[in-house]
Amino acid sequence: MTSVKVKPYVPIVGKRAVLLLSRWVPSWILLNRDLYNKLQRGVVGEGLARKLYARGMASLRGETLQIPKKASFSPLYFVIDIADNCNLACTYCVRHPMKNHRLSDEKLREILKDIKNIAAHGNNEIFIQPFGGEPLLALDQILKIDEFFQFHGIPHTITIQTNGTLISLYTAKLMWQRGFQISLSIDGNKSTHDIHRITASGKGSFLSVLRGFNYLRDAGYPAESIGILTTLTRPLLTRLEEVVDFFVNSLGANSFRLAYPYLIRPQMAFDFVTPKEYAEVAYYLITIARNKAQEGKKLIEAALSSRVKGFLNNDIQDICWSGPCRMGYRMIAYDIEGNRYPCSELTGLQLYQIGHALDGLEEEPDRLERVISDFHRRSFNHLCDECIYLPWCGGGCRMWSIYGRFQNYSRLDYVCAFTKVVIDEVIQCMVDGKMDLLECLQ
Repeated sequence: MTSVKVKPYVPIVGKRAVLLLSRWVPSWILLNRDLYNKLQRGVVGEGLARKLYARGMASLRGETLQIPKKASFSPLYFVIDIADNCNLACTYCVRHPMKNHRLSDEKLREILKDIKNIAAHGNNEIFIQPFGGEPLLALDQILKIDEFFQFHGIPHTITIQTNGTLISLYTAKLMWQRGFQISLSIDGNKSTHDIHRITASGKGSFLSVLRGFNYLRDAGYPAESIGILTTLTRPLLTRLEEVVDFFVNSLGANSFRLAYPYLIRPQMAFDFVTPKEYAEVAYYLITIARNKAQEGKKLIEAALSSRVKGFLNNDIQDICWSGPCRMGYRMIAYDIEGNRYPCSELTGLQLYQIGHALDGLEEEPDRLERVISDFHRRSFNHLCDECIYLPWCGGGCRMWSIYGRFQNYSRLDYVCAFTKVVIDEVIQCMVDGKMDLLECLQ
């Protein structure tokens, strides 16, 4: 017998096993009924004690308690606002009205030097996302970003989220040669896409996007490597199966990501998808993935996959979906003036600036870390205190917590609604001995 003190947990009992979900660290352990019953009686063998200890779920006499490391300041993801203009006028875009500004060469140099100095605190590859507006309107700036990090020998990946309408065969080949990752904004087929993604004259953009997709394929991008971002509005909610079939059968995609419009304009309120409806979509996405797997195909929504992997393996697959919010600790965003923010979704909100590219805070990482810690503390939503999944999501998306206050919403958190559905499903499969049902969700 080993002297062990088990930390608080929530038991979830299934047909085959019992899962103990830690109440204070993002950890779990799956036990058979016999071991669980012994644990209930206080009978803990050496093997189980060691496993609980290794997961931070128990303390052992004479050994230091395994406390998970607190998130530290080591950003890997950098978002640079290079232009706020766009050649489309999508009706749900939160960036209207456009001011036709773009990042100057001087400000770009300041930002890149700041990223270089911040990246020096770690030894990992960094990820850069030029943001807009439509980033391809400033392709020359994107090339300068790539050349800067190549010159300084800093491993990096550039990811471009584009509306796709400006992609020519030349542009596609250039981006392929540079190793850029490309994601297109596509809201399904022509009839669903052209509802909201329109030009200033009201003309649909679907055919232009499809042309850009085909140019990417001609340039060498495999279909499955081209990201797809789809904004979930009410018209898509009722035609999601049609949208999914288009992605699989017409584009050859095996994954896509659903986004949800926020701070929606009053005239768009009829298209607003609620968190409750988004949770129902999570159930549907799980069903889609399983049905496609039975057909010998693969189609998985990216946030769903990241959340499943994040829970099963405690693995950071995605900065927003694999675990607690990491804004500031793992992400830094810059506006076109060089101001820093802990998240790209907060760009422009002066209250949440964390300095400027010229501040030299990279020489005082402890100071910047204190600023970010204070930001997380102030934005935490205490409605989460009693939730059994709190260790896994850390209180959810800080951006939604902040916007909820501005809009006087009691609980407007899509991440929360989605997470509960996904983790519930994962746990149920685990305790019922149906792990095979999780394979197609990863």
